[in-house]
Amino acid sequence: MSADESHVTMMYDPYIVPFRAERPACRSVSGYQTRTRIGVGSFGEVWSAVHLRSGALVAIKFEIAKESEPSAGRQALPYEHAIYRMLRGGIGIPRVHWFGREEMTNIMVLDVLGPTLEELRFFCRGRLTLKTVLMLADQLISIIEFIHSRGIVIRDVKPENMAMGLKRSSHIVHIFDFGMARSYKTATGEHIPFQDDLRPIGAPRYINQASFLGHELGRKDDLESLGFVLVWLYTGSLPWKGAKAQSIPAKLQLIGEMKATERLPDICKDCPDEFLTYLQYCRGLGFADKPDYDMLRGLFRGIMERESWKYDSVFDWCPDSDSPAGTLMPDRFVFF
Repeated sequence: MSADESHVTMMYDPYIVPFRAERPACRSVSGYQTRTRIGVGSFGEVWSAVHLRSGALVAIKFEIAKESEPSAGRQALPYEHAIYRMLRGGIGIPRVHWFGREEMTNIMVLDVLGPTLEELRFFCRGRLTLKTVLMLADQLISIIEFIHSRGIVIRDVKPENMAMGLKRSSHIVHIFDFGMARSYKTATGEHIPFQDDLRPIGAPRYINQASFLGHELGRKDDLESLGFVLVWLYTGSLPWKGAKAQSIPAKLQLIGEMKATERLPDICKDCPDEFLTYLQYCRGLGFADKPDYDMLRGLFRGIMERESWKYDSVFDWCPDSDSPAGTLMPDRFVFF
């Protein structure tokens, strides 16, 4: 396994039980038939599946849940399902069609999605055009605002966890995988207290310095991570990309040190000024401050207006007649 910092999750919730990969291929689950494996994570596997009666395509997440094993914590998939229930009905949030347990396996059936934004960046030769990034930014800020309105912070904002929908929702970006998410409100509705003695959490490429310093993460940190994601999608680079060290822990420490010294103007040097304004605003917020989502959307909408671009959902990966030269879209992704 490579030590690529974009795919290393530094720490999961200590109360969640890690997954062990034990799952037979080709299986019927509550009226669904599995087809092919489409993802593997620390807590389980994700398979594409089809509903046996309607023919509808879905994604199924599996997690072994043996109660006989000693554990002081909770299983990951029931925890994530609880987060999805809190986010039910939001635009850009995958729907959960079924959740349960069969044969000592936790199972969650969700909407199947298209390629992730990281895959799409790769297909488009390493970077997306400014117009595409701006249209995505508008949607992503709104989705994160909705998630925050339900009392949840994501804590793992990265393009690998963002994907376009399929067919009728092919113009909508989705945020998925909430295994790292948590409530930022107490049982009485107050904001959780600030802490500075935690271990870093999230994908090192996109988390901010607060996480490396062991701070409790809040709404501002989700949005700052989104800022790094947008710079990455537009430029295909961040200053700490390619940092090399002898081990993953050493690499994580090196990235943290680089983020502590890197100036925001240098990070945004190849982007319109609004990207810097966005990140400066996020970094300047207090831990419990409510972000001004309208203002942040307005920054990117201002660029669209200045360039006389329309929000027409014509992204870089749209049909060949509309796509920028150089887009390489695999045949397996059918949007229309």
